[in-house]
Amino acid sequence: MIKNASAYPNERYGPPYCSSLSLNWPYDPQQCLLPRANSVQGAEATSAAVLDDDEEFMINPVFESHMRNLSNWSVGSAFANAMPELVEGVRVKER
Repeated sequence: MIKNASAYPNERYGPPYCSSLSLNWPYDPQQCLLPRANSVQGAEATSAAVLDDDEEFMINPVFESHMRNLSNWSVGSAFANAMPELVEGVRVKER
């Protein structure tokens, strides 16, 4: 891809990649962030339907570990169909 970048213009590569990229996080999306220990609401904020604007958050260490593991990343069939020549280098997974 790098050696032949002109074969992969953003208009062709970007939409199927961005629309199907997944970290395959198996938990509630709200668990990606945790309230900081010095925050106003503390641990109660993770279960609140609406979070306070004054709340300070940090990346959940479990999410960070999950995100750093490349085997958790995948793209969908939209990418595989648009870029079949690149499929051998990525994990393709249906939603």
